[in-house]
Amino acid sequence: KRTYLPGDKNLDLTGGKINVYYTDGTSEQMDITADMVSGYDPSKRGTQTITVTCGGCTCSFNVTVAENFVSGWSVALGDYIGLDFYVELSDDVCNAPEAYIFIQTDNRAIAVPTNGQNQQTIHFDLCAAEMNQLVELEILDADGVTLWYESCSVRGYANEILNSNGSTALKNLLKAMLSYGGASQRYYDFDVENAADYDIQYEFTQPSQAAQPVTLTDTLDGVDFYGASLLAQDRTVIRYYFKTERISDLTFTCGGTVCTPVRKDDLYYIDAVGIAPNRYDEQVVVEVTDGEGVCSVGYSVLNYIERVYEDADATQEAWLTALYNYHLAAEEYLASPECIHQDRDDDGICDVCDETVVIIIDFYAINDL
Repeated sequence: KRTYLPGDKNLDLTGGKINVYYTDGTSEQMDITADMVSGYDPSKRGTQTITVTCGGCTCSFNVTVAENFVSGWSVALGDYIGLDFYVELSDDVCNAPEAYIFIQTDNRAIAVPTNGQNQQTIHFDLCAAEMNQLVELEILDADGVTLWYESCSVRGYANEILNSNGSTALKNLLKAMLSYGGASQRYYDFDVENAADYDIQYEFTQPSQAAQPVTLTDTLDGVDFYGASLLAQDRTVIRYYFKTERISDLTFTCGGTVCTPVRKDDLYYIDAVGIAPNRYDEQVVVEVTDGEGVCSVGYSVLNYIERVYEDADATQEAWLTALYNYHLAAEEYLASPECIHQDRDDDGICDVCDETVVIIIDFYAINDL
């Protein structure tokens, strides 16, 4: 092995061999062993020359301790599906305007500038049907040379936990999530041969939790609530449709935040985003006001499941069942004190469970600080 991460203590000498020549004209091939090598410093980044000594004679080879690399990655378990990559960059690369980080799947790609930051967390969104898609990340220098390559998938990450001694609630959540991914692939007829839930054994509960009835309060002249739909994108989105001829007089808020309605044909819609799976039973309220009167509608993901499930065909029914069970598993997991806190908006509150986020930093050594 020629490339290492900073802190990798031991060289991997598997497959390393030397040819040894004797004064009598004979020779033999020998395995390189740990007691033969010197010159490796796991804390020194860049290229290092490793010396191999045998019988008083020496030869050498080079290894590289990466200066630009992915130190880890994880699956986001908040209100969206995706992968988080933890990237570390050298000063030369992070300060080069032409250097960038390239992430791609078979369907799309993004290029992320280094932005002068040595350490970055880069999120790559994935739809539910893409949980088994291979996501590839490359760190490229100003000349376009690949400095680091990493590939992974949501399913791959889940496998590591499912094969570990992790908590039952977390494993159940990951199984439910992968089942939802596989059901989404079949529902949307996308990459079905590469289903995220292959070999996953999961006991489904049929949708039975009665949703709180859709709430419609008051009325506003010239404004009609037309209906709601569900979008299963990288985030679960409830889309509210309204019909009105007086759009310029109206202010729309969703969950208390002012929103700009989008026109579609003769309707206008508002999207409610940021709905974590454990909150699929909670209604998101959209209000419309003209400054005097107010009308509002409250709708939840469970409202959609309940409305559509009864008349669904087999494939859609399986998808709705998987979505419902993803909700149940998230509720169970987050009811325990095992939440992996995420605070992407830096407001000090966990995006998943609403708890105050406390960061604990252990200092193992301090010098001249």
